[in-house]
Amino acid sequence: MSMKFVCVAAVLAGSLIASQAMADCTKAQEVTLAKATTKAVSDRISGRQSHKVMRIYECDATDGVVSADFRYDYVSADGLQTVTGSVKTEDGHVTALDTVAQTRSVAFNTGDYTETTLGRYDF
Repeated sequence: MSMKFVCVAAVLAGSLIASQAMADCTKAQEVTLAKATTKAVSDRISGRQSHKVMRIYECDATDGVVSADFRYDYVSADGLQTVTGSVKTEDGHVTALDTVAQTRSVAFNTGDYTETTLGRYDF
């Protein structure tokens, strides 16, 4: 058996193990993540919020931990606001929430968002 074959086999085996440990979220995991993230971000922001829209990006499920990047748009007394960040949940509960930016938006165009396997959730 050649060394090249052994190396290729080792790389393939490693990638199979890694792909099993880290996988895309199921739709149910994604919806649960979106709901938990909406509540956590909503609780962190002061003031009244309406027209809440949560977008989930790059959702991964690894050993029971679901993580993703998000964009949360909502309307407040000051107009349209946007919060971006990342989140991790376990058993449907937020274990880590990092809000990267909170900005005031000029316009809200839901047509700019293209749904793939990840969703847009109006809560």
